[in-house]
Amino acid sequence: MIPNPEGCAGAVLLYNACTRGLMNPLAPLTIQYKDYAIWQQQQVSNSSKTDHRLYWLQQFEGELPVLELPASELVPYSTSQH
Repeated sequence: MIPNPEGCAGAVLLYNACTRGLMNPLAPLTIQYKDYAIWQQQQVSNSSKTDHRLYWLQQFEGELPVLELPASELVPYSTSQH
């Protein structure tokens, strides 16, 4: 068994094994979705919900910045539909 790699590497390993008819080369996960769901419900039901909300409200307070990205070419405004 290979320890679970992060991101695309795990998907590539699993894909290669499946397309060649081999066994799953990845180690079993140490946490299941139900464990995450229980943790998430606990987070929502306790007082930390207020703390998290206040944190993000502080992060996004004030005027929002304007995102200016360089454009390789200007696209003319058109009202016609093709």
